[in-house]
Amino acid sequence: MSGKAQRQKPGFFQKLFGLAPHPHSAPSPDARVTPDGSRCVQCGVCGYNCPVGIPVRDYARQGRVVEAADCVQCGQCIEVCPRGTLRWATPRRPALETSAELEAVLAAYFTAPARAAVSEEQP
Repeated sequence: MSGKAQRQKPGFFQKLFGLAPHPHSAPSPDARVTPDGSRCVQCGVCGYNCPVGIPVRDYARQGRVVEAADCVQCGQCIEVCPRGTLRWATPRRPALETSAELEAVLAAYFTAPARAAVSEEQP
């Protein structure tokens, strides 16, 4: 994958009405607002501007990712933060490895239940 951010394809209404996505909207559906707790000065501008009332400042103060179920991923909190404390981040997916050690662990894991099932069937 290249270093450039992938552009989302325009949706039905964007095509129909010629709407452009908001520059601070989430880059992907699984993106979350992620703070840098060391930069936050607790001004509260982020939470004040949240359209659904999420206490973003509390998340930022604790250095926690905003995982509120009612977050609409509008990016308003990121846009208004005067210190650049907030950014979009996607959770890292575990990388698939192919090594002899991993293959041995997987083989032992998947064959152990099969061996146990066979030994239970025999009298």
